[in-house]
Amino acid sequence: MPIFIDHGTPALRQSTLGSLQVLDHARSLGSVPNFTAAALDVAGRPSFAVGPSLPIFGIWCHTRLMIVIGTEVVRSYFAKNAGHRGIKAARSQYEVWLEIVGRARWRNPEDVKASYPKVSILKAGRIVFNIKGNDFPLVSAVQYRAGVLAIRFFGTHAEYDKIDAETV
Repeated sequence: MPIFIDHGTPALRQSTLGSLQVLDHARSLGSVPNFTAAALDVAGRPSFAVGPSLPIFGIWCHTRLMIVIGTEVVRSYFAKNAGHRGIKAARSQYEVWLEIVGRARWRNPEDVKASYPKVSILKAGRIVFNIKGNDFPLVSAVQYRAGVLAIRFFGTHAEYDKIDAETV
C-alpha cells in the first residue's frame, strides 16, 4: 500500500511485516521528522528507516515504496482554482500519478525515466513531471536513498515559467 504523508498530518498506519511493525506516525517517537517512517524491531527498538525494512544478518535491507509528502500543495491549488478550465482532468491525472509514484521503488533518476520517459531531471534531485500533458508541471525533490518524494510546486505552465524549479 502506498504511503502519502502531509507535513503535520497525524496519520497513523500500522502494518506487520514479518517480525517488524512499521509506523508511519514518526512524531510518536519524538525526534524523527514527520515524513519519516520508523520501523521497530522485535525488541521494540526504532531503526528509523523509511518504509518496511527486513533485518538480514544484521544489515537492513529496504523494501520500501516511495513516500510522497507535500500533497497539500496540489490539493490547495485544486481547491483555489476549482472552476478553471482543465482542472477536473488535471485532478484525475494527478490522482493516477500519485498512485503510480506511491507504488514506485525508484533508486536513481534512470528508474524515474523508465517510468516516465518525458520527465525532466534537474540538478539536486529535482524532477519535473507533466500532469495533463504539459499544462500543469509538478516540481518535486527526491531523496532516493530515503525513498521520499516531496512536492515543491504545482501550477500552470505560465506559473511554472516564473519560478526557478531548482530552488523552489
